[in-house]
Amino acid sequence: MKIQAIVMAAGVALVSTYAIAAPLQRRVPGMLPPAKINGTVRSMGLMPAGQPVRQGDTYAVLATSRRGKSVRIIVDARFGEVLSVQQVISTEPAAVDHKPTGSTSVLPSFPPVQSFE
Repeated sequence: MKIQAIVMAAGVALVSTYAIAAPLQRRVPGMLPPAKINGTVRSMGLMPAGQPVRQGDTYAVLATSRRGKSVRIIVDARFGEVLSVQQVISTEPAAVDHKPTGSTSVLPSFPPVQSFE
């Protein structure tokens, strides 16, 4: 009897969580919801780092590969087709040696985003 009550309580909690979370996703007619876009990203073996951001007719999603590399995925918002996958290169400056070198300025250079296309 106790097990049945626990299972019922867990079921009610699960259903109510879904019922509360579903309306939070703003639906735009003709556009896929963000959860579907994250599903597409996961099906590629990537882990979304957050919610997709819609920009016109596309979504941009930051994700992490199995090897720990950060990538940016552009997905068609209407059909869910992946349009591009680009590796995100760190923009953190390299460690700067604080020994005087005669130079008055040390500015880090930032490499561009690489495309896998």
